[in-house]
Amino acid sequence: MPRCWYVYNGGTPVTAAGSWNLLGCDGAAVIGCEGPATLCVISVYVPVLPAPATPFAPLSPNIRNYINSALVTSSNSIPQIGIPYLYKKAD
Repeated sequence: MPRCWYVYNGGTPVTAAGSWNLLGCDGAAVIGCEGPATLCVISVYVPVLPAPATPFAPLSPNIRNYINSALVTSSNSIPQIGIPYLYKKAD
């Protein structure tokens, strides 16, 4: 399955799928999203293309854990070596 980037839209709760809007399905979507402060984008598997406007609900437990961890740390969530599944940006 392909992964797409979804940008945080300020909604609450932050772990709800509706709090994230489609940004794109390529790596260029994360430009400008590297910093320690606020949530920026998440990478989510999408079962079909074109990708939906918001991720399918509910977000996976792993993605929810990455979001919750990122809220209390000052770094991007990197679950494995390679591209992080969540990026933060400077305020």
